[in-house]
Amino acid sequence: MSTFVRSAIQLQNGAGVTGRTPWLQSFWREPQKTRLRYWTFQIHLWAGVGVGLYILAISLSGSALVFREELETGFLTGPRRVEAAGRRASLEQVRQLAAAEFPGYKVAWIRDPAEQDLAHDVWVEKGEDARLAWVNPYGPALVEEVGATTSVWTFLQDLHFYLFAGRVGLLVNGAGGLLLGALCLTGLILWWPGPRKWRRALKLRSGKGWKRLNWDLHNAGGFWTFAFVAMWSLTGAYFAFPQPFVAAVQAVLPLSAPPPKVAEPVEGRPMAPVDALVQKALDAAPGMRPDWIGLPHHDDERLATIYLVPRDERDGHESTYVHMDPYRAEVLRIDRPEDRTAGDRALALFASLHFGTFGGWPVKVLWAVLGLTPGLLFVTGFLMWWNRVLSKRWRRWRRRARGGAEEASGRIGAVEWTARNEEV
Repeated sequence: MSTFVRSAIQLQNGAGVTGRTPWLQSFWREPQKTRLRYWTFQIHLWAGVGVGLYILAISLSGSALVFREELETGFLTGPRRVEAAGRRASLEQVRQLAAAEFPGYKVAWIRDPAEQDLAHDVWVEKGEDARLAWVNPYGPALVEEVGATTSVWTFLQDLHFYLFAGRVGLLVNGAGGLLLGALCLTGLILWWPGPRKWRRALKLRSGKGWKRLNWDLHNAGGFWTFAFVAMWSLTGAYFAFPQPFVAAVQAVLPLSAPPPKVAEPVEGRPMAPVDALVQKALDAAPGMRPDWIGLPHHDDERLATIYLVPRDERDGHESTYVHMDPYRAEVLRIDRPEDRTAGDRALALFASLHFGTFGGWPVKVLWAVLGLTPGLLFVTGFLMWWNRVLSKRWRRWRRRARGGAEEASGRIGAVEWTARNEEV
């Protein structure tokens, strides 16, 4: 008998799992009888109940947002679509208009869209308060401040990213991502049925009634989509708490040195015009066009960063970052895609994996469908809880309520009968 076959038989019988940890061997052979499974189930159940509606909302909004760019570009109407007529304002004029419209705020970002009939996205910040506005470059003129109710897409985006609560919502989202990861881990432990039943636990069984189908959808479906849901949970937590992930990547892969954050202002000289900064960046990286322009808006980050993309590409590209001294209009550093380290690419992969911005339409379709999985797992899990626990309690409560009503009705009837007889 080959070593491979012998090892497979030992694994099937639970031998070799561990000789020194009987509890793990018991879990391997008969997981349903172990305390580990009991407590794992309690954590899985109550964590799912606690964050279930949150997971459902994030799941539905995330799937819808996968195709936001394509749908906005193809079907966009309303205030963001402007009439491209007359002289187009410079980026510096756009910045000055936004600064005048939001007194006390600093312009942090300007997006220069490739389409000439789209308004500029302009972010302004004051402390922790950040606002987004659309600015018509033909004028220029403020179109409107963008809020959660501006369009269905801004509503879904504010829900998915910030839970309508700004930075606090982002942090709550990060905690929600970690809880979703805990549900994935506990769900995987609960899925394990033992060495003799694991193949059956991978399948959906038909003809067994809707309760069995619902259970299989939760159990087998959770197993087959485990990697995707775990990926979304971790990448979602990364956006709120990046430092632990950066430290973990840096422990195993090299990262580029961070760009300089502070450029000393020149006394008596204001920041260079935005267009001058962009032109310097384009001179340093020919064949590109500006996408996002980051401007100094914090005392500890007095630097301009120009995000450039290839002129002939729209989506799925990697940006070139040009870091500049905004007061002297000097290029301090250029970060090109080909110069990035393995660690840089690993961190960039977090966003690509979360949003499905690689592989074109096939990946986006897959992400939109699989993005519904966390919500489906909540719905099927809730139905299991209803079938096993809540429905029984509901029926008992209704029986007691009916019994109490009948008893009360009987007492009222007896009082009425007594009163009538006393009158006679």
